[in-house]
Amino acid sequence: MKKIMYLIVFSTLIGCSSSGKFGNLTTDNISVDPKVLELKGGQVPVTVTGTFPAKFFPKEGELEFTPVVETPKNNIQGDKVIFYGEKVKDAGLLIVSNEYGGTFSETQSFSYTEDMKMSELYAEFKVKKGDKDIKFGKIKLADGVITTPLLLDVSEATVTSKEVYGVNSSFIGPKSGTIQYVIEKSDIRKTELSKSEIQNLVNALKSAGKGSYIHIVSAASPDGTEGLNSNLAKERDREATKFITGELKKLKIDLPVKHTVIAEDWEGLYEKMETSGLKNKDQMIQSLKAEKNVKRRQDILQGYINNNGLFEGSLLPPLRRSEIMLHTDGEKMTSTTAKIMMEKDPSQMSLNDRLSATAEMTDTNKKIDSYKAIIQKYPEDWRAFNNLAAIYIQQKKWNDATPLINQSVKLNENPENKYNQGLIQLSKGNMTGAKSSFSSMPVSSERNSSQWNNADGAVEIFNGNYSQAVSIYGNTISNNAALAQLLNKDYSKASATLSKISSPNATTYYLKAIVGARTDNKNMVYDNLKEVMSKDRTLGQSAKTDIEFAKYMKDSQFTGILQ
Repeated sequence: MKKIMYLIVFSTLIGCSSSGKFGNLTTDNISVDPKVLELKGGQVPVTVTGTFPAKFFPKEGELEFTPVVETPKNNIQGDKVIFYGEKVKDAGLLIVSNEYGGTFSETQSFSYTEDMKMSELYAEFKVKKGDKDIKFGKIKLADGVITTPLLLDVSEATVTSKEVYGVNSSFIGPKSGTIQYVIEKSDIRKTELSKSEIQNLVNALKSAGKGSYIHIVSAASPDGTEGLNSNLAKERDREATKFITGELKKLKIDLPVKHTVIAEDWEGLYEKMETSGLKNKDQMIQSLKAEKNVKRRQDILQGYINNNGLFEGSLLPPLRRSEIMLHTDGEKMTSTTAKIMMEKDPSQMSLNDRLSATAEMTDTNKKIDSYKAIIQKYPEDWRAFNNLAAIYIQQKKWNDATPLINQSVKLNENPENKYNQGLIQLSKGNMTGAKSSFSSMPVSSERNSSQWNNADGAVEIFNGNYSQAVSIYGNTISNNAALAQLLNKDYSKASATLSKISSPNATTYYLKAIVGARTDNKNMVYDNLKEVMSKDRTLGQSAKTDIEFAKYMKDSQFTGILQ
């Protein structure tokens, strides 16, 4: 905390006979800003300017004081400040001239805690006389802390990752087909070529445009010897290539063909095992992954195969394959197509397209289910965790949002999830954590979404930059826009904005009540607090300790409304 020097000037005790040397000061020598303490950026700052009159400070005098915020729970001490007369040996920089006195302007900030709402700021004085410290009584300087910035409606200011639709590689009908092989074989059976997915793939070739290409992924299951599997995968790639190039030739189409050959598809096996009904599957997968020697790993697998029919029944056969995919570069997914695919088979869509389509959903429950499904399939991607957390933040379901946003940040720290994490910390009163998280926001040139405007406005409110927040919100009609106007002391504009909110909530009415209190409109205070109590009793009863309503706290009508 910065050192502060203003507190002593409130004291008329400094001139008392116990010191024997100090002159007198009055409140005419001091100005304090603000006169009622206010929360800004997690801190409660006070700035004081004042004057030591000529002949006030004795040449050998020493004056010490400590600012103290007294709350119902504890006393929070500020920095001790000592002023010295000009003849004090080894004095510090705070030397006051006896003949001319001096001026000062100092600021100190206290870190905000929730119990400071109903606090009082005091100064505790000591005067040095020889080897003795003479204590004066404490002097009250200010009442309470205005915490209106905490009415920031975080549900209006969440940020989600924004993706754009990419290449539609599967469109509405399938544009991929898989040829399955018999164990240790690479010849393509006629029954495979007659499958509907292969026939649909061949039909899709007819409409393949410029920039399209074929990608063939051929693989062997990891059972058997390494050399055998490698040869099988290569042979399967050759056979699949022969088939598809023959079809292209018939259609007189020339498309490039890319190849991926997987000699032993261990990753595919692990994925199949994870979704299977195998008992002890986690231990089995861990045992296989832990063995780095391929021969010994295959021996372990063979033991599993010998003891469980699921491997040859359903786990290994799908891995013996050639998957032929038609990529239609330049053909972009559309919202209409994405909606159809989401309802039909979202597994055929890319991750980005699923995220984009989910963001466009209007049914919140379906959107939540979609994000959960994406998280299940892509547990290493941060975006669905962040976006689902944003929904829960909007619903003020902090316990649901917190683990999701923490996991998102853990996976990949980004401005979006750090900012949303800050909103959660702010809702829990963690001012320091919120400030740290908000510091990760990107500059305007690095953003890809206009939703950062609301985020900017929210952070400016948090930091106490109210005029900037008003400018950012412009003509926006929202609780936060009105809050910025209120804190910027434009009460008529704040009232107008609040009156235009189409679906007012408890926060809307609470802000209206504060506007009423600040403009001495008693009826406006009481009418709106009644609305608050009908919608959110917890918020309504917080008015009992809100210094915005200090002048009404002893009014029986006020206390009656908040019962």
